[in-house]
Amino acid sequence: MRTPIITGLAAVALVLTGCSSGAEKPAGGGSASAPSEGAATAGGQAASGEVAVAIKDFLFVDKTVTVTPGTKITWTNRESAIHSVVSTEKGVFASQDAMEENATFSFTPTKSGTIDYICGIHNYMKGTIVVS
Repeated sequence: MRTPIITGLAAVALVLTGCSSGAEKPAGGGSASAPSEGAATAGGQAASGEVAVAIKDFLFVDKTVTVTPGTKITWTNRESAIHSVVSTEKGVFASQDAMEENATFSFTPTKSGTIDYICGIHNYMKGTIVVS
């Protein structure tokens, strides 16, 4: 009687082990060519090309990003709550009013300076772009 139970437990353990590869794929099926979150602040050097900023847990995950002029910054809402991305200086940039889960918004700064931004829905969510 013990043999079927032990065999069954071993089979369950094998199935559970096979389901986990040890590496999680990014939400939304990201690829190796996609910009990585956090790439903008590595080593304090300005990033160029593309930078990704996640919106998660009612935060801009990279609160401050440092980029060179011409770097495309893309925000992605990674939660079910609706958010937006709006520069605090009027007219610099603003996403749509309601970025639903997995929605994106991109902005490419063209000149040096500092741009502060907030979530237009939850104004306690703040971020900064340093363009140098």
